[in-house]
Amino acid sequence: MSAGVPAIYTPLVAAFTLTSITSPARKMRILLRLLRYALYLALAGALAGALALGTAYWLISPRLPSVETLKDVRLQVPLRVYASDGKL
Repeated sequence: MSAGVPAIYTPLVAAFTLTSITSPARKMRILLRLLRYALYLALAGALAGALALGTAYWLISPRLPSVETLKDVRLQVPLRVYASDGKL
């Protein structure tokens, strides 16, 4: 007991000391709680991202050409590449 603290307040002071607030068990509980919240946030972000990608695909897919159309490309104008001196 310290000399300046009356005996009646000793249990109250001992309950709120800095060492009881920062005990290793309490730090571990706080860390685990923060990790759990981070995991929840990451899962919610992944779910929101998957939902956004699915919605984008659902909205855009009817306007996309088929794969067979993309494989069979016929250019309407023949492509010619000229050199700097004008030769083909």
